[in-house]
Amino acid sequence: IYFCGGITSGTITKCGKYRISDNTALDMASIPVGINHAAAATDGSKIYFIGGRGGSNVPSTGYDHVQIYTISSNSWSTGTKIPQARGGMG
Repeated sequence: IYFCGGITSGTITKCGKYRISDNTALDMASIPVGINHAAAATDGSKIYFIGGRGGSNVPSTGYDHVQIYTISSNSWSTGTKIPQARGGMG
């Protein structure tokens, strides 16, 4: 299970994965632009984080970013921006 971003006292860039088999949480590369309330999907080799927003836990203007995490290389790339910025999707 992969998790990324979120809110502590503000939006964070920290990401990690939880390995169910041995009940272990592991760090992974931080997301380039911190997000909360984003949509996420995977094709099995990459995880796509789409939109989202920054700041604290209040409604705000969403992002048009697509940030792509490649599982095998523990690295990030940027996808084509979505046509309309949005947050609160996931």
